[in-house]
Amino acid sequence: TKHRHGYHEFKAGSMLLADALNKSDLGINAKVHWYGWPEDESILNDVDAIIIYADKGGELAEKHDFLDKKIKDGMGIMFMHYGVHPTKEAGEQYFKKWIGGYFDEEFSTNPSWIADIAPKKGHAVARGGELPLKVYDELYFNMNFKENCAYCYPLATAIPTAENMIRYGSNKFWSQSAANQLGKEQALIWCHDSKNAGRGAGFVGGHYHNNWAVDNYRK
Repeated sequence: TKHRHGYHEFKAGSMLLADALNKSDLGINAKVHWYGWPEDESILNDVDAIIIYADKGGELAEKHDFLDKKIKDGMGIMFMHYGVHPTKEAGEQYFKKWIGGYFDEEFSTNPSWIADIAPKKGHAVARGGELPLKVYDELYFNMNFKENCAYCYPLATAIPTAENMIRYGSNKFWSQSAANQLGKEQALIWCHDSKNAGRGAGFVGGHYHNNWAVDNYRK
């Protein structure tokens, strides 16, 4: 990462989250690989799901087709924070079919705001945490989502407003299109829940490392 300490601490955040999952008594065996694509790709054999918490969509380059085959064979995939921000080409060709959407530099935005998060009622994602769930994070919105997707839906939402906005983010990403979304519900976590081509999810938060100390947000 090119960010300063406390921001985009993807290695530390992944280690912390994996440790929490392994201690959850959910039968999960989470392992962490950091700083680049694994030289030994066999570590991805028989993996049920992979989470990519990294800059620029993971900068996967020639590995998109490798992941695509894994996903077609049933592996789940999730991208977190800057991970949901691939190139336009990768977003259209892969991310839409893997997770249902991506950060599109043409109109998506990256402000930091205080969100009152509403997990999807009745869904597994709502288990464990307690409401109200309020957090300050760099939470992207106005994403490029797959149109007419029967198996895409939000897992957690919040509403950005002028009142809960702290920083409007990078100038190049704030636009009239983004401003038009103020006051409208935004998906902070969403999924592509296909029954025959793998399952995927995206999460826009995870910018500030100290947020993982917020129990409900981490859960």
